[in-house]
Amino acid sequence: MKVRFWGTRGSIPTPGETFLKYGGNTPCLEITFDKSDDIFILDAGTGIRQLGLEVMNRYDRMKIHLFLTHFHWDHLQGIPFFAPLYSEKCECTFIGCDTVEGNLKKRLHDSVCPPYFPVDFDVFKAKMNFIDQCEGDLNIGDINISVTEVNHPGGAIAFKINETEKSLIYMTDNELDFSGNNKDSREKLVDFCEEVDLFIHDAQYTSDEYRSKKGWGHSSHVEAVNFALACGAKRLTLFHHDPEHNDKKIDDIVAECHTLLSQHTASMECFGAREGAEFTL
Repeated sequence: MKVRFWGTRGSIPTPGETFLKYGGNTPCLEITFDKSDDIFILDAGTGIRQLGLEVMNRYDRMKIHLFLTHFHWDHLQGIPFFAPLYSEKCECTFIGCDTVEGNLKKRLHDSVCPPYFPVDFDVFKAKMNFIDQCEGDLNIGDINISVTEVNHPGGAIAFKINETEKSLIYMTDNELDFSGNNKDSREKLVDFCEEVDLFIHDAQYTSDEYRSKKGWGHSSHVEAVNFALACGAKRLTLFHHDPEHNDKKIDDIVAECHTLLSQHTASMECFGAREGAEFTL
């Protein structure tokens, strides 16, 4: 299983020379497999545009599975700029959870139409399928995917992808606030994430920033590290970088996480998600 980051920024794209190291495109990841030509894509932020161009050059025919964590703009805004959707050589299956209307297809149709965009889904030539999945497991070939709901305004889901003995969890836009009566929710998520090989988790805020932004659906980097340790994760990727955090700020955040891990004498690796970075599990 190979993972490549095409967009790591949260909330809104951030172009500029002080954002070059970690990137300015909004969330999008690509996962490919040794024994399958299927392409898994996690979220459709602005990073999916460049990915789509590469996919068009890489494959004659394309079988794509596009996993959507939720329907906030920063995770959807790349869909109408994703070139494979305009090709008859593409079959794209959308997987997501519409917690409000329960209709993934309608939700996506409504997001790409006037007045939000000059054309609608009818211009796409690809064969499109839609799977509503809010919890539980599904299999795509030999790949197992587990889905669970997370803590985000309006609802969101996380994905665990298993191939042979390796696992990846993509849990962006999750607020790790287990105060009050949320003990069961914490235990459920710890079980879901137990001993994952690569844990990609929301770390949008510093601890100081989070104090004034509780309920916004995001976590601090300190919370992300502590939760990953509780799960026994082998590697943690800090994700969904705040648009106000330039490269230097994220470097400082990563350094603080390394200090925290050394205090715990933990062997878990931790790094900030970087646009263009690749990892093989």
